[in-house]
Amino acid sequence: MPRRMRTKSSTGIYHVMCRGNNKQSIFLDDGDSNKYYFLLAEAKQKYDFDLYAFCFMSNHVHLVVCERTDSISDIMRYINSGFGSFINWKHERVGHLFQNRFRSEPIENDGYLLSAVRYVHNNPVKAEIVSSPEEYYWNSYRGYLDSRHFSEVLDTDFVMGYFKRRSAKETMLEFIRFSHKDDDILLSDEEENIEQLKETYVNMVGKNSSADQIEKVVLYMKRLGYPRKKVKDITGMSDYSIRKIYNI
Repeated sequence: MPRRMRTKSSTGIYHVMCRGNNKQSIFLDDGDSNKYYFLLAEAKQKYDFDLYAFCFMSNHVHLVVCERTDSISDIMRYINSGFGSFINWKHERVGHLFQNRFRSEPIENDGYLLSAVRYVHNNPVKAEIVSSPEEYYWNSYRGYLDSRHFSEVLDTDFVMGYFKRRSAKETMLEFIRFSHKDDDILLSDEEENIEQLKETYVNMVGKNSSADQIEKVVLYMKRLGYPRKKVKDITGMSDYSIRKIYNI
């Protein structure tokens, strides 16, 4: 079966996810995490891109990447192929480390970008590993709070520009307040979670849903950057109805 073409982002920004084959662990010790970070830093020297957020979990990786003159395919191939070879050598394993190719969700607007960054930073919190994102070491949230962390790879200026206030302290407080909100209920890091998203949608619109309520939820998904096809899969609406709400 031929591989599906990636959906191209008009902004060049993507939420990238890499998962271990059969959901197995890809980081077996802290040295493995260090190696992935080292390859990420090497890629920053070799390729032209910005990294707005990252989080290394035991069996998957989240990145928010803005490609410049180099494509995310080249960037991720360099990082993941190098890491896969390293893990197989170090832990005497064979076969593919990662599940298929990396997955990328195009980020088309400001709202989805900020939601994706917050989602990535709070992944360890949602997994109940820590109670606050700054407690998790391999998480770029710490780099936003203190520029001495992860400065080799992390580009914070663009995201922090959305929170600009009269002083640096006020800007940071606004970013922290935003980061601790929990309203990214339609973001998901697993393709098979479409049934869960359908259930979330039904809960949001209610049993006796009005046209106005449905439109509000669809517009929320639009702000998150959902393509129309995904909205159609979640809501069961016709393409015509979705295009009408999207004003296309």
